[in-house]
Amino acid sequence: MLVHELITQAAARQPERSYLISEQGCWHYEAFSRLTDTIASSFSHLQINRGDRVIIALENRIEAYALLFAAISAGAIAVPLVPTLPPEKLQYVLDNCQPTVFCGRRSLEILRQTRVGNQLHSVIALDKASREGLPDFVRVFDYRDVMSSGDGRARPGRRRDQDPAVIIYTSGSTGIPKGIVLTHLNILAATRSITTYLGLSGDDKIINFQPPFFDYGLYHSFLAAFVGATLYLERNFVFPSNVLNQIEHQGITVVPFVPTNITTLFSRGPVVREPLTRVRLVTSTGARFPVQHIPALRTLMPNATIFSMYGLTECKRVSYLPPKQLDIRPSSVGIPMPGVEAWIVDEQDRPVGPETVGQLVVRGSNVALGYWGDPEGSATKFRIQPDGQRWLYTGDYFKRDEEGYLYFVGRRDDLLKVGGYRTSTKEIEAALALFEPVQEVAAIPIPDEVLGHSTKVFIVPKPDHRLTPDGVRRYCQTAFETRTLVPKVIEIVSRLPRTGTGKTDYETLVQAG
Repeated sequence: MLVHELITQAAARQPERSYLISEQGCWHYEAFSRLTDTIASSFSHLQINRGDRVIIALENRIEAYALLFAAISAGAIAVPLVPTLPPEKLQYVLDNCQPTVFCGRRSLEILRQTRVGNQLHSVIALDKASREGLPDFVRVFDYRDVMSSGDGRARPGRRRDQDPAVIIYTSGSTGIPKGIVLTHLNILAATRSITTYLGLSGDDKIINFQPPFFDYGLYHSFLAAFVGATLYLERNFVFPSNVLNQIEHQGITVVPFVPTNITTLFSRGPVVREPLTRVRLVTSTGARFPVQHIPALRTLMPNATIFSMYGLTECKRVSYLPPKQLDIRPSSVGIPMPGVEAWIVDEQDRPVGPETVGQLVVRGSNVALGYWGDPEGSATKFRIQPDGQRWLYTGDYFKRDEEGYLYFVGRRDDLLKVGGYRTSTKEIEAALALFEPVQEVAAIPIPDEVLGHSTKVFIVPKPDHRLTPDGVRRYCQTAFETRTLVPKVIEIVSRLPRTGTGKTDYETLVQAG
């Protein structure tokens, strides 16, 4: 099976079941399948060939998913992209993947500030189409014309499950976007495994407030279609009370969080409202699970099973913590998911034993093809073995306990030695997150003439709590095993900067720090 066939097969099974719901309306599987077929056939008139890249720079809206599935169905490679990407980063993406088509709305204003290469020949605009500021060789089309002008016929041509389907750009530690190439096989292997251990079904209604250019948001369109579930699109998580109202109103059964969502939700204490009893499943991935909010989460969604998970875009997902282990091992990210093998190695690439920190290595059909246009970076992270298997060296450091449960320690750039003690900025953050007056915390490494390294922490206090650096320092002196781990610099701030996907923007903190 290929990725776009998730829609056609779901439409054949249950044509009248709702697939996508948003403030724009509702699309049933059969209608959505016809829509993507029509757009895909329109793409053939735009001279989009197998393997061409189609950028889709849109927020969480139905058109984004229609264009994405249509591009894949047409044999092209879909490239979901942050619509507010700065011009210099958009320029890098344009130069790197050389798209033939750019689909956008407000992002077109940013496109006009770049040097458009000869490869790009078409722009699809969701707003009023204008060619102002674009080269003469670029044709501009209105989305409404594209969605209605195709004949809906299947596009000829052979495709394989190992062909690229999607490129997801994610910024690395250098801030330079990396285009992660995911094949049909990668996506479907991850989708099959995730739906299996979560136990998703066609009766589920999943809310999605993560954007499609963030793999967590994108994959929920695949997970829902795989089992024939309904996906409710929410713009974002800026106003948590509105999201909670929609969860109740829409009868949502599955709520996927990232940890910052959970922290934001309970930043002012427990949520005072009627419990959301129809929610049966809560998931969280992307960073360490905020265990301090588990009691409040269980009060708000008393019938929900909670899954804490770990993954990275290069393979989508690695592990999940069986829910019964959440109270036993709350800081663990669990065991490898079905179809995935994971182990920990030292600097000499030798497997390490329990309670020893090393780099996590992953093997499975979900491991991406590599980085687009970056053979050196691909060779470093995706290492081809003599038997042809691709092993992913994650760059993330872990340890495991005697029973094989995995614990995230930090990324390569997070690790540091402080006066001979090996720690990570994530461990510093986890310890400070347990301090009652702390709402959010972010730590960055800084040099220290005596200790070699130390840390600077940025702390957002809870409302109605007064925090001072001295008060935090006193807490640290009892919370850490040695006083050398106490952060050298403590700064109290009103908020932390965010990336486009809602994560803490560490690059901005490093520049400011």
